[in-house]
Amino acid sequence: MKISLRYFFVLLLATAVLTSCEKCGEVTLNQPTAADAEWLVYRQNDSIMFETNTGEPVVYTRSGIFAQEFPGEGFTATDECIGSFNVQIRTLMEDVAGVEPALSTRILRQPDNLQVELSVADHGIWEINNEAPPTFESHEINGRAYNNVYEVITNSTDDGGVRRILYNKEFGFLSIEFNDGRVLQQRPS
Repeated sequence: MKISLRYFFVLLLATAVLTSCEKCGEVTLNQPTAADAEWLVYRQNDSIMFETNTGEPVVYTRSGIFAQEFPGEGFTATDECIGSFNVQIRTLMEDVAGVEPALSTRILRQPDNLQVELSVADHGIWEINNEAPPTFESHEINGRAYNNVYEVITNSTDDGGVRRILYNKEFGFLSIEFNDGRVLQQRPS
């Protein structure tokens, strides 16, 4: 994954250099650091085994990594000259069978902070407060203890919506609980 991220960083830097001109001046590109990228967890060809609350196995595989630039604070996409861009990188994990919703982790580097977001298909996007300590120093899921676990409680009231997500920087999505009682939990390897 480090090679892939370096490729994206070089590509984004080249884009910024090519989009700057004498009229607009220097363009600042706020790129994620290697430490920021640790939030993305999943490497090329990674597969993760989950288990439903009925005991059915679900295999997720990383299907993509995407990078995108957004105008920095104070700029819009319609500005003639954009002085800074923030870079977002997103990894996508999909159920091999296509039954369960896709899982995505996004990081957005801004000049003064890193925004970390999780999404579950079209159910929503939720931010992790990565500057706060993890919710749980240690938390057991499916018989295995995971360290430094972040908990995201959503405000979704939709019957099939996401209620709760558990995530950490080492293993990624650990558990996804839905309002209808469905649960996906990472199966220990």
